[in-house]
Amino acid sequence: MSQNQLYLRETQQIGEETEEWLVTPTQAPTLGRYGITLVGWSQARVGFRFVRLSPHYAHVLLTVAGQGQVRVGSSWHEVQSGDLYLSPARALSAYHASEGNPWTLVWAHVQDGTFAFPDTVSVVKKSDPFPLLRTVQGLYDEANGLAEPEPLADWSRLVFSAVRRSIEETHPSAQRLRPLWQAVQADLAEAWTRDALASRMGISGEQLRRLCQEAHGCSPMAYVTRLRMQHAASLLASGRYSVAEVGFRVGYDNPFAFSTAFKRLQGAPPASFLPRRR
Repeated sequence: MSQNQLYLRETQQIGEETEEWLVTPTQAPTLGRYGITLVGWSQARVGFRFVRLSPHYAHVLLTVAGQGQVRVGSSWHEVQSGDLYLSPARALSAYHASEGNPWTLVWAHVQDGTFAFPDTVSVVKKSDPFPLLRTVQGLYDEANGLAEPEPLADWSRLVFSAVRRSIEETHPSAQRLRPLWQAVQADLAEAWTRDALASRMGISGEQLRRLCQEAHGCSPMAYVTRLRMQHAASLLASGRYSVAEVGFRVGYDNPFAFSTAFKRLQGAPPASFLPRRR
């Protein structure tokens, strides 16, 4: 056991005065397909305390209001509105509410490997908490209301995008690449190549590869595929398109090639994302 963990022990304590609102993949199946295993927001008060010495999932925690304490390295740090606490999988993650006003936080548990974290240990960055809070609240309202498959899938996609942006906007390389990915998302059916992407940015293919590896942990074309499959999952869940039509809309003329790529990245065939007929 490291010196950093010596005086900490695994703890999961919500506290009697804390209120929480949660959504699980059981309630919103598309959420789990995006690699998010639990999402919610909390009004935490004294007694709210979590310590995870080596969790199998990554943790994203954004402070909306109030103050809390998070563990970074061997010491506790106070976090306030706009502070983002990132804990990669298998990194020590610990946090608790402070005395005084409630600590309002929005958070997500993420499967290891879903995102490329900018660090390998828990860190505090700056990020706007409200995009994630709004999308999580929207998902919660739908999951505990009509719970219709299409809106659930749409809200799940928005939650995933908000989590991704919260993480990636802290990385300088991700900030530099954002306009490029916006262009790709606007025309996913385009026959993108690494050279075409690099040319659009005015840099070499090797420089683009390096930036993408730093920001996302993968090659440029692998990230294009990720964007395609994320959009494809949303289109499939809407129930408005066939598998072949979705594949065509994200750049695949061959339905078999699309299905193979989709299953490899999403872990399930495209047909499994189609809403069930009532």
